[in-house]
Amino acid sequence: MPDRGGAVLTPIWTLGARDSVFLDAVAAEFNLSWLEMNEEILGAHTRTLQILADKDLQYEGMKNALIPRKERSEAAFVFDSTAMDSGWYGFDVASALIPLLPRRHECSILSGDLILEDQMTASKLLEPHIPLGLRHSTDLYCVYLNNLTPNIISAIDAGLGYSGFYKGHIVTRMPHPCS
Repeated sequence: MPDRGGAVLTPIWTLGARDSVFLDAVAAEFNLSWLEMNEEILGAHTRTLQILADKDLQYEGMKNALIPRKERSEAAFVFDSTAMDSGWYGFDVASALIPLLPRRHECSILSGDLILEDQMTASKLLEPHIPLGLRHSTDLYCVYLNNLTPNIISAIDAGLGYSGFYKGHIVTRMPHPCS
């Protein structure tokens, strides 16, 4: 894909623009035109490619991790942050979760605290999938993984079931039946 100057650009495999207001908010906050916003995105992409290259990581090889595959699922694994001994619960969760992933599995891993203002809505969304029994949804820490098979989800679920802080998982996208 050539740019205006004729140079070949590396494709951006994923950008959270479809379901996010982030790009709109940034453009509005800094009064950027969409052309200026495009330049910012391309600049950030170029810097990312350089950082990866400096670490001997090839962006081109990350496509399968960054773009969810139609024949695979996505899931959020949910943890009770108040049930962990340390304040570094992200480390505790990673220490329990990462060894359960297949050695060469390609996926994106996103994580963070679940912060919902409306606790009634949080309860309605979560309770059908995970028996919470928590005071507040902000006690929850979630890890999202993509490109999962049912066997991988089952292995993670079984492996995490031994920890006292794992609450369960929610499959957020199932494979298309025609895949």
